[in-house]
Amino acid sequence: MMKPRWFVSLLLSFLALAVLLTACSGDDTTAPTATSAPAAETFRWEQVRFDGGPGARRDATLVFDGSANRLLLFGGRANGQGLNDISAFDIPAGRWTRLSDGGNAPAARWGHVAVYDAKRAQMVVFSGQSASGFFNDLWTFNPATGQWREVSIGGAKPPTRYGSCAAYDGEADAFYISHGFTNAGRFDDTWVFDLGSSQWRDITAAGAKPIKRCLHRCAFDLESKSIVLFGGQSNETPILGDLWRFNPAARVWSEIPASSAKPSPRFFSELQADPAASRFVVFGGFTQAGNANDVWTFGQTPGWRGAAVAAPAPEPRQSHAGAIDVRARSIYLFGGAGGQGDLGDLWRLRLN
Repeated sequence: MMKPRWFVSLLLSFLALAVLLTACSGDDTTAPTATSAPAAETFRWEQVRFDGGPGARRDATLVFDGSANRLLLFGGRANGQGLNDISAFDIPAGRWTRLSDGGNAPAARWGHVAVYDAKRAQMVVFSGQSASGFFNDLWTFNPATGQWREVSIGGAKPPTRYGSCAAYDGEADAFYISHGFTNAGRFDDTWVFDLGSSQWRDITAAGAKPIKRCLHRCAFDLESKSIVLFGGQSNETPILGDLWRFNPAARVWSEIPASSAKPSPRFFSELQADPAASRFVVFGGFTQAGNANDVWTFGQTPGWRGAAVAAPAPEPRQSHAGAIDVRARSIYLFGGAGGQGDLGDLWRLRLN
């Protein structure tokens, strides 16, 4: 039964106030609402059908393992309960397999970050949250052996956090994390982890930087050797839509001016780099109007462009997990939170 407009307006107003006054949260599941975008090109989604699967969840991570042409899904939460299982999706076979954790898995968590370390053919997981608190531990998972390993860190490391973002730079053999949240507040710091030496280094900019936030997204730009950060949630502005670039060598952030056509502010979206087209792709997330399922691209020229998406398409959602197969130019999207709760579907967006 349709709710009266006054009820919906009241609900959205209460939600905005709650987000402003409380911690970063992944429980914003209002009715699905797709946001509009000026059409510039047409993308086509394909739902990837499978039997079984890892189960519906939100706030998980998904990485692409190019050595075996598969996806690795870890953690998240389902019905409010933290998870620490890991499953692999064989793309050619179209089949999910639950992988052994070797008896030494990280604690159940959600809101963590993960990257795929191509040099060592392993997944790297950092931070996150559980019912008992926040994490700043770092783990690697070898899918060939099914073994987890907690990495011993000497020296400084980032404080515990949830809702950060990660960007992997294979040439530098490193990955970056930036911003995030704990009960003590939000962060505006940036760190780099050297995968060769297993050392963290604080590279926080001294000057202008994105305001403290969480639930944002970032990706690595191979051309400029920089990190691009989009959106999120802060105390000052409950839903953010700004776009920034970080030069790790110079430790300098610069805000990227937005054109008149741009995605609505959002958090819990998906951001992936498409280096073949020198652009970034944004999908979905939580906006002021509710969950979204729009697609936008950002490149040097002409900046933001809205994309038309031919049906069928994923239902509007937030807190989904995404990964890109750069060679095949395909973005994969798993699960998230829809209008009726946690989702367990898998979609592929072909960029070519």
